[in-house]
Amino acid sequence: MKYVDGSVYLSQISIPGTHDTLTFNATPVAQDQDNSFTVPIQLVTGIRFFDLRLKGDTLDAVHGVHGPVDIPHTDFWPDIIAPTIQFLQKNPSECVIYMISGAETVMSSYMQKYGPRDTSWGGFYTSNAVPTLDQVRGKIILVLPYYDKSYGWGLDFTSLSSLYDAYGSGSSSLTASGKPVTLYGQQIYDDQYKGDKAAEQTDAIQKNISAASKDDDPSHWYVTCTSRASGAPSSRQFALGPLLPPYPPNGYNTVALAQINTIPISKGPTQPTVGIVYGDFPNCTPGYIPAIYMRNRTMG
Repeated sequence: MKYVDGSVYLSQISIPGTHDTLTFNATPVAQDQDNSFTVPIQLVTGIRFFDLRLKGDTLDAVHGVHGPVDIPHTDFWPDIIAPTIQFLQKNPSECVIYMISGAETVMSSYMQKYGPRDTSWGGFYTSNAVPTLDQVRGKIILVLPYYDKSYGWGLDFTSLSSLYDAYGSGSSSLTASGKPVTLYGQQIYDDQYKGDKAAEQTDAIQKNISAASKDDDPSHWYVTCTSRASGAPSSRQFALGPLLPPYPPNGYNTVALAQINTIPISKGPTQPTVGIVYGDFPNCTPGYIPAIYMRNRTMG
């Protein structure tokens, strides 16, 4: 993000992300990320959107989960926040988005008591308004898919979580430049609950990325998930292939990558962007992560 135009809103930036970020240390059947793809490695690889599923009654006990399963060695302080702070201290031009599900009450207690006092790095961005990049360089931006105003922090992504196994749009209390924000989400992902939808997911990934590249309105935020979970064969195979029809033969990551690669890289003030694109095993699809972050507007 060092060379990205800081005057653009976060909703106008192409941002790579991971779905179920902390499953790098889960059992193989529950893994959506590689064993080696820890938070520090994700950061240096270019990941800036982290889908954090958390659990814990006290701050010291907050850790990662995948559904009902606790994930070892994913404690909030040593394994998540500490490496993020260290990365931002070394790279103050960057910012990181945490989408937090679970442990919201514990996090609220921390924000109220300690969050504003930490001045050793950029700190947390806690407002419910889409910032420009310059407003959040060096910071962690907090996002809540299950927003509650009483928490007192976080971007309201409720309309995204309401797209359960679906493709569509919705708005909530989130604003950008004083206007209500519409979130356009590709969230079709699950064999188990609502049928197959293999072709529908391919179509939705392509359409959402294409629409993002043609829409410059900061009050329109595009979020594309390429994950496909809770069904045979496995999330790894759905991401990377090989798959039989009606699934894409080389996986859903390749569907997204092919669509992104139709967008020319021009940089400068007119570069089309693709919004947030996140999923499983993105580091295992060659060129995928750079293809996302290279489609940003540079300064000068």
